[in-house]
Amino acid sequence: MKVKQLIAELKKQPQNLDVEYAHHDNTEWESAGDVFSVTLFEKSDYKINPAIRTDDMKRFDDMPNRLVIIRG
Repeated sequence: MKVKQLIAELKKQPQNLDVEYAHHDNTEWESAGDVFSVTLFEKSDYKINPAIRTDDMKRFDDMPNRLVIIRG
């Protein structure tokens, strides 16, 4: 989903409600927590030490160079 699409969807909602998020495996009525921040992530801001790379670093390598992260 692009930021523009998310904003369009949020504009359709009542504007005075809290925003929560759900994980991919949550049920329709289940919330995983409150949204507390929205940040611009730029991969170039992160210097990863190759000596401490793990299998999880593949996720980092596969991420786009820029994206918006919503945290809860």
